[in-house]
Amino acid sequence: GKYEDTMLSLIYLQELLLFNNSIINIDRLSMGNVPNLRILRAAHNSITDIRKYGPVNVALVELDLRHCNISMVDSEAFRALGDLKKVDLSENSISYINGTAFYKQSKLENFNAAKNVIISVRDTFKNTQRLRILNLSMNRISDITEAFLELRSLTSLTLTMNEIQFVGDSTFENSGNLKRLNLSFNKIRWLGKKSFKGLVNLKLLLMNNNLFLTLNGSLSHMPMLKYIYLEDNHLEVFKPSDFDNDPQLGFIYAFRNNLTSVNGAFRSLRNLQVVLLQRNRLQAVHRQSFPRSLNKLRTLVIEANPIVCDCLLSWLMTEAVHVTKRGVPMCQGPAWLEGNLLYNLTLENLTTWKEGCDPNCICECVDDGAFGRHVFVDCSDRDLTQLPATLPADTRALDLSGNKLESLDSGPSNTAGLAKKAPFLRLLNLSNNLLSSIDPSEIPQGTDELFLRGNRLSRFPIDLVSKFNMSILDLAGNPWSCDCEDYAFRQWAEAYTDVVEDAEEITCAKGPNQLVSLKRFMDLGQKDLCPSMMSKILSYGLPLLGTSGRSKYGCTRAEYAVHCSASRKTT
Repeated sequence: GKYEDTMLSLIYLQELLLFNNSIINIDRLSMGNVPNLRILRAAHNSITDIRKYGPVNVALVELDLRHCNISMVDSEAFRALGDLKKVDLSENSISYINGTAFYKQSKLENFNAAKNVIISVRDTFKNTQRLRILNLSMNRISDITEAFLELRSLTSLTLTMNEIQFVGDSTFENSGNLKRLNLSFNKIRWLGKKSFKGLVNLKLLLMNNNLFLTLNGSLSHMPMLKYIYLEDNHLEVFKPSDFDNDPQLGFIYAFRNNLTSVNGAFRSLRNLQVVLLQRNRLQAVHRQSFPRSLNKLRTLVIEANPIVCDCLLSWLMTEAVHVTKRGVPMCQGPAWLEGNLLYNLTLENLTTWKEGCDPNCICECVDDGAFGRHVFVDCSDRDLTQLPATLPADTRALDLSGNKLESLDSGPSNTAGLAKKAPFLRLLNLSNNLLSSIDPSEIPQGTDELFLRGNRLSRFPIDLVSKFNMSILDLAGNPWSCDCEDYAFRQWAEAYTDVVEDAEEITCAKGPNQLVSLKRFMDLGQKDLCPSMMSKILSYGLPLLGTSGRSKYGCTRAEYAVHCSASRKTT
């Protein structure tokens, strides 16, 4: 008590340093006659409680009581301190601070209560609207709902190492000036969709070392957010909408999660510079997940993921050559590249596809632009007389041109037909073979590009175009019969000239009918193809044929049969 007796008469004293002593209380000082004292630093003492200040010594601006043994703060402790701007009560044993402890129109700007045992902060800051910096780290706070609604001036909030389990909607709706928010090392399992609504100036958000599985759209619409720390959580997926309207976001730290997909997640982030995704469960990181321009992307880390080294990663060697690729990601697939280091491979290694590829063919993996792969199979000019024995499951394009195929059956040792071997086929090139007929049942249902140029076909494939939604059909270079049976196809071809790309090159075979022999098929009319049955044919309607678009008369296939034949010019 001697130091207090000494200080009581120092009415002009402005700054008092008492740290690193054995002081057990400052009651007589706080209630004494030190009217001009503005700074009191008494850290590292044995003070156990803080009682009410005043009524004389109320000029205090800064109070430092760090690392004492304080466990109790009087409900009116600082109520008389109208000029108090900075308080440090960190490293004590305080469990609760009542909101009445502060001056009603408090000027408090900086408050540090880290390393205490605070359980609740509900109503604690109802009178501290000017607070700018608040540190509540390393406490036992579990619920922050409505705790900061009055803190409109807050720029920095630290809540790391508490016991927060969720962040509810509108928790920060009045925190428009907040620039730095630290929620790391908590027990957060759930984020409300509007958890961070109102944080229009937030630049740095730390949420690493929590327990949440999903972002739940909580991080969208944060216009100034630049840094986001999400490592060491249980995140499973980044959705395309997770970072919507975050135009300044440039640094994403999401390593050591359970991410299996980031498809489309970063597409809108034009200022993206650093993405750390190591130690997740990603098999692919697609080009379509990133912005159109990669000029600003500096660092991408994907090591310690079960990545499949195929064409879906080929963009790293073509468009992202300038990007720093830290670490040594190892291929977990496909089987022929397992164990290889990704960055030791060539572009050819990534695009060559071996699974299901017939020895007579070359199979190339191609990014389909929609987070998947296609396989293009080239079996051209191999003197094949029957279909390849096997085809990759993802075959979308098959080139069999320049062979000796007489039919599309699989031969005696090859039971599965093309429709079963390549059920997802879209493009089939059969040009320059020996085909004399085409059975629609042998063509995979999804095929919409078919090339039949240079075969031995004599009948136009009317049954084929009526069953398939063709977008491209090549037919020239075949010995077409060009008789009355082909008139229906002639009408269809005229209506859909955008489908039959080589329509002007289609020529009839040499034959006894001089009206059609060696003539261009599209120049022939009904009277040329059906001279002896003109009257009978004129009485028939047109068959309903299938295509994927409208005819040149602006009709769909259904409209064409009902309305459009009357409006077209009769040939």
